[in-house]
Amino acid sequence: MAAGPAVVDTVNHMDVVDDDEDLYGPSTDAEKLAANGTTNGITDSVRKRVVVHMSICDAIPAHGPISDMAFGIARNGDRQVPELMAATGSGHLGGFHLFQRDMPTRSKRKLHAIGGGRGMWSLPIRQSVKSNGGTFDKPTNPLRGEFDTVIISTDANPSPGLSRIAKRSSQSDITITTRIPGVTLGAAPFFQGTAILHVMFNVTNVIRVLEPDGTERQSIKDLDGSTPRPRIKSCSICDPFILIIREDDTIGLFIGEIERGKIRRKDMSPMGDKTSRYLAGYFYTDTSGLFQPFLNEEVPAETPTSTLQGAMNAGSRSQWLVLVRPQGVVELWTLPKLSLAFSTTLLATLDPVITDSLEPPALSLPQDPPRKPQELDIEQIVIAPLGESQPHPHLIASVFLRSGLLAIYEAVATAPPAEPLPSTRSSTLLVKFIKVVSRAFDIQHTEEEQRSVLAEQKRISRLLLPFVTSPAPGQTYAGVFFTGDRPCWIVSTDKGGVRVFPSGHNVVHAFTTCSLWESRGDFLLYSDEGPSLVEWMPGVLLDAHLPARSIPRSRPYSNIVFDASTSLVVAASSFMNRFASYDEDGNIVWEPDSPNISFPQCETSTLELISPDGWITMDGFEFAANEVVNCVVSVPLETMSTESGMKDFIAVGTTTNRGEDLAVKGAVYIFEIVEVVPDASTNIKRWWRLKLLCRDEAKGPVTFLCGMNGYLVSSMGQKIFVRAFDLDERLVGVAFLDVGVYVTSLRAVKNLLVIGDAVKSVWFVAFQEDPYKLVILGKDPHRCCVTRADLFFADGHVSLVTCDEEGIVRIYVYDPHDPESKSGQHLLCRTEFHGQTEYRSSLLVARRPKNGDPEIPQARLVCGSVDGSLTNLTYVDENAYKRLHLLQGQLIRTVQHVAALNPKAFRMVRNEYVSRPLSKGILDGNLLATFEELPIARQHEVTRQIGTDRATVLKDWVSLVGAW
Repeated sequence: MAAGPAVVDTVNHMDVVDDDEDLYGPSTDAEKLAANGTTNGITDSVRKRVVVHMSICDAIPAHGPISDMAFGIARNGDRQVPELMAATGSGHLGGFHLFQRDMPTRSKRKLHAIGGGRGMWSLPIRQSVKSNGGTFDKPTNPLRGEFDTVIISTDANPSPGLSRIAKRSSQSDITITTRIPGVTLGAAPFFQGTAILHVMFNVTNVIRVLEPDGTERQSIKDLDGSTPRPRIKSCSICDPFILIIREDDTIGLFIGEIERGKIRRKDMSPMGDKTSRYLAGYFYTDTSGLFQPFLNEEVPAETPTSTLQGAMNAGSRSQWLVLVRPQGVVELWTLPKLSLAFSTTLLATLDPVITDSLEPPALSLPQDPPRKPQELDIEQIVIAPLGESQPHPHLIASVFLRSGLLAIYEAVATAPPAEPLPSTRSSTLLVKFIKVVSRAFDIQHTEEEQRSVLAEQKRISRLLLPFVTSPAPGQTYAGVFFTGDRPCWIVSTDKGGVRVFPSGHNVVHAFTTCSLWESRGDFLLYSDEGPSLVEWMPGVLLDAHLPARSIPRSRPYSNIVFDASTSLVVAASSFMNRFASYDEDGNIVWEPDSPNISFPQCETSTLELISPDGWITMDGFEFAANEVVNCVVSVPLETMSTESGMKDFIAVGTTTNRGEDLAVKGAVYIFEIVEVVPDASTNIKRWWRLKLLCRDEAKGPVTFLCGMNGYLVSSMGQKIFVRAFDLDERLVGVAFLDVGVYVTSLRAVKNLLVIGDAVKSVWFVAFQEDPYKLVILGKDPHRCCVTRADLFFADGHVSLVTCDEEGIVRIYVYDPHDPESKSGQHLLCRTEFHGQTEYRSSLLVARRPKNGDPEIPQARLVCGSVDGSLTNLTYVDENAYKRLHLLQGQLIRTVQHVAALNPKAFRMVRNEYVSRPLSKGILDGNLLATFEELPIARQHEVTRQIGTDRATVLKDWVSLVGAW
């Protein structure tokens, strides 16, 4: 839940008149409390009671413990995506949380007519107001401005490119009003939104000013005398300034004159001569007041220059130009008077804190021969506000030409320098940048840049594009979208900080916000599916590492299952009910003796059939007042009602509490989900019910169920039963096995069964059908309370993964050839890893790495813990494991420990049966993730000590990260 600012309750108190206050002044509340109700040592005869009123000041959203999990299929518009459904919370805060790996978006409409494979811009343009021969308008707040009226799109095909100007028709469709040959490189509203600034390439570079209807007002060709300059590779537009960066790394700067309604070139002599080279540049408009310059008093003040637009917006904002030189120097220049205010070389190495070096403008290096792209070149740099209610400026620096790194810095105010500024600097910016997020992407690059037409059409643009969206009334997010073959959303929330979420597309070529259809939450995307208008799914929480939706149900749920055949959810809820004990004949054993004595309370359960579309409960099944559901599973069993002979049924295992004098019993229920005629008043096309097919009583509690080769495996007390579903009406036992004390987990793959016990650890069992028999392959000889046991497949081998009540994760192997296993009778514990919290729910999913065999997937284990955390156990290739294991050792010795706690000792498990801890086998992902946050120099130093390079280690790490 998101709580707004709270107000402390105020209560009117009676004023107590005291002579001492007249003599010595009013006393504070602390003095009154310290006197303990006395004045001048004399006890007041009137006893007073202090009433403290408490109110909620703030809250952090959380979902609480995870009771059970299931993978389902969510429908984001027309797209079906996997969704992790978790039963979370307790008491009246119980419900469901739905996690998705990527940012959940849905398509509202397809816009194939406008194209836009090379770029799209949706602009709010309005008619200008003319006065005294000039055109201007009153400035507007960009968050409350008018809706967009124009969409400009561009494509590289047909050569040399094609640009379109489109508007919304009266039928709410798109109408293309103008087609222009050439590729658009940038477009933005200009002259207070009364004109369009259009940067394009058609044989030569052209900077144009367009009227709102698309007609040309002014055109400036980018020429050096009569010779065309190199092609523009990028541009930045911020009214009234235009920056272009050419392919030879030279720049051009233009400024608009709102009095004339035209643009002109701006003098760039303070930035150096024409030989100056720049890799990237961006304009930033500061509306927060954070960017404050500190002037050098020893340098004579220069004559201030301004524009009419700057005078109109004086005091409300300041404009800045950030530039990146080829040698890695990042500079911030003031506008409109170009003076250097910030310079640093630390951004190219991704240092944790970036401050002003107080250096003069850097000199460009000779460009003969032409400079080739380097590994740590900064291709994109953006200063943009990120946040929810109060956006703060963040410096987004992307270094991804060769290394694929994305770094996000937060701007923080700093104190004025104690030492005087050097004479070469007229001012400094009282801001420092602190790194908050660092991400690595595996991006492939060709060795040499290709200049053919086909290569230009296949080129993928990786751009950082700021946006402001309002997905719901009263809710606004400011963020950045990263286009390319690793598209992602960069957002920040009040409670969660900066987050980076994948978009879920294979590639995104173009992106822009679009309010053409009068919605502040729409985006235009050109992805691998073509151009489309999309929006975020409603109700998405972005505070955690995964996008999630909360479904409050006001009651806790112990189990959840997704039925794939009907796309419905079956969940078991629990609540407190009156408990009454009955004997074998059904007579009540005890009743209250007097009216002031009531029946005790006990937990009971109900089964609910829920539709994920609106989370409506379609049907339910109430169990006895003292019957509790232990497990709910969807199992394929043999049936005669289908052609294949198999069908998914819902199996439920319960426990019946009968008091302290009678033994506990249990039962197995088999339900079928059947379709019935829907009620006409519900406006729902299809309706489903739960049909009870079988109820099989047991002499003990049925603690766990699972399916195995068309049979149902159930635990009853100290026994395991394998049963067949006969004639869709009864369960027939075919095999059984005496196991431990209390079965806590059952997992089956094909004919292999893993049994977890509360006392006797884990058993590995095989099932044969001719004759029917359960055969013990091996078991753990040591005692341990196992809460969950799973089979884990990777690289052609199988392992057993368990978790105990202390949160210790162990990996066992079955190796009858090892002498220590005693011909396979004992399972061999290879690894112990302290997870610090137990998990009672886990899901095994298939993972197909890019360079692996697609037909034989690897396993990935997703675990939900009782503290609400989600963890992944992923297989690591042997060569990558050796490198990452050495890296982990280096990080333990070099990275500062959290709260002075050693990561190695934190994960180490004390074992009385071995001489050395079994710490090898599982890598600490949280520790390895800190490698991304290190500066590049530290990354080189750490990897050099283990005999490898940082690029290889980052590639190993990037191949492992991901939710599932």
